[in-house]
Amino acid sequence: MPVFLGAECLAKEFKIIKMNIIFTGQSGLDVAGALSRYSNDCNYFHYKSMPSPRILKIEDVMAELYAKQMHVYGQNRQRWQQFLREPYSVQSFYWEKAFECVLEKASKDESDICFINFHAVYYHRKTQEYISLLRVRLIEKLRPLKIVTFIDDIYDVWDRLSASDYDIFWPIAENDEVYKKITVLRQLGLVLDWREKEIMMSRFLAKELSVDHFLLAMKHPWETLTSLLFENKKRLYLSHPISKVRPLDSNPNHDDVDKKKLRHEITALGNRLCKEYAAFLPTTIDEFRLRQVAGVFCSKLNPRWEQHIYDHPENVFYAKTRLNGDDCLWEDADSGDSQYRDFNEIEKGISYLIQSLNSSIGAQVSSRDYKLVEQSEILFVYRPFYMGNSSGGVAEEIKYHNILTRSSAPRENGRIKYMFVYCPKNDLKIYVKRQFEGVLEKWVQEDELFYCAKWYDFNGITAEELDRLYDIFDNEGLLMGFLNDVMVKYDVKLSQKAYDTLGVDYPLSDPEGKFSEIKRDFIQKYINCINVVSEYRSSADIFDDSDEFDVNGIISLMKTLTNKKEEK
Repeated sequence: MPVFLGAECLAKEFKIIKMNIIFTGQSGLDVAGALSRYSNDCNYFHYKSMPSPRILKIEDVMAELYAKQMHVYGQNRQRWQQFLREPYSVQSFYWEKAFECVLEKASKDESDICFINFHAVYYHRKTQEYISLLRVRLIEKLRPLKIVTFIDDIYDVWDRLSASDYDIFWPIAENDEVYKKITVLRQLGLVLDWREKEIMMSRFLAKELSVDHFLLAMKHPWETLTSLLFENKKRLYLSHPISKVRPLDSNPNHDDVDKKKLRHEITALGNRLCKEYAAFLPTTIDEFRLRQVAGVFCSKLNPRWEQHIYDHPENVFYAKTRLNGDDCLWEDADSGDSQYRDFNEIEKGISYLIQSLNSSIGAQVSSRDYKLVEQSEILFVYRPFYMGNSSGGVAEEIKYHNILTRSSAPRENGRIKYMFVYCPKNDLKIYVKRQFEGVLEKWVQEDELFYCAKWYDFNGITAEELDRLYDIFDNEGLLMGFLNDVMVKYDVKLSQKAYDTLGVDYPLSDPEGKFSEIKRDFIQKYINCINVVSEYRSSADIFDDSDEFDVNGIISLMKTLTNKKEEK
């Protein structure tokens, strides 16, 4: 295994090259084109008076060698289409030859930075299987410093692969509309599966070469890559609620004002964090938006998170496709929302297939977000209890962060892990109120251990009572007093079922104090509901519950704390 040198070192066989970075990504991304725009237009290189990186794409060299040897004429894309139908042994031969040529070009090039781009996984056009042509023994000669895998929304990738200059998803000529729909869903599933394998092989390659591997969505700003490669900035993952905040309709009149405000806040926060850190933003991939109408999955997509940013992309790796943020997967009379309220058996079947795709997307959301947490040094959590709702995705990311922090195993990409949480007190109060009232409602209506003659007139605890409950939080003794006061005020009593459960005659007194047992059980169930807040507080390096969010102040605190810890 070779010794890998830092960017400041000069490898003997690479004359002037100081920095070799490998970029991978599935077909349909045009990674080389994205890197070319970044290299030519990013102000960083002009500001630092640095020469732009040299970009070498293995597939271009491979197609050229193949065309010369096999006398294949036409555009490079046509050569590539024919090459992908060749037997595996032929493809493997040309991959090795192409990589040797790239090594030679890199050794003679005078650039300080070299970006080498190739696919870790191909989809064979003839056998319709996934293959990988990677040769670790060759790639290690390049002495790469990092491997970056680009990803994009499957809908955008599918749209590009469906274009005429790709020989993967040709336009479906069949007249059978049902067949067309099934084919579209199969193709989207293939793109999803393909991406997963591309990530897996890229991660494997990084492990074999003992270098860091990073996942980067194409919709990230250029400055994220700049911070990651060229500046000594810490890596940060921004975790925040998505499903509870996303727009559910493209009609702005149907959009909740508070949700819209929070989305703008999150976007502004992401932009600010990108200035200070190598920040990874979860909504740069936004696929979990297949729409349900009346419980049925339909072909229309919910609007993309902050779609207007990507309608005219600037200073990002993403190139616009033909899709808009709230397009349909296919156009027909059944694409509209109202049409799905009355559907036949065929449309039911299509709906189940869309639901299956939705489940596969959900599984990849979790695995991808775990990877983003793992490759970051800082987990920044923003409003995990937005308007009293506990975000399930944020909760899972915090759990995964805690597992990584507590584990004695070597961490991927190294370094200490930090967590900072901003959770305004008002969010927490609403959450506590909902949990207490939720348990109370369950005990009255479902478990029937409490009885309240005027339950349907109960409008919830007052603001003063909420302040008291929040201050008590999880103190069992004080909670018992609070519960007793609430039961007296709102005429909540133990029910016949509670007496039967305790084995006490109704409505006799309780000389042995058994009523307290059932109340303690209630309190424990409530505490179990709010334990997640205590867990966040105890595991966070900073837990800020101020109602006014000061982004500059918390960034300053974060930097002070991380610097102190690393000095130790």
